[in-house]
Amino acid sequence: MSLENARGMGILIVYYLIFNSWASKIAITAIKALRNNNF
Repeated sequence: MSLENARGMGILIVYYLIFNSWASKIAITAIKALRNNNF
């Protein structure tokens, strides 16, 4: 595994983690909004 490949993988992992936290926040807020509308 070359250094460039490792760097590319690191960047992908960082983007993946950022996207996951961002998507989970949106999902949590959407679920809360749905619960508030139901009750």
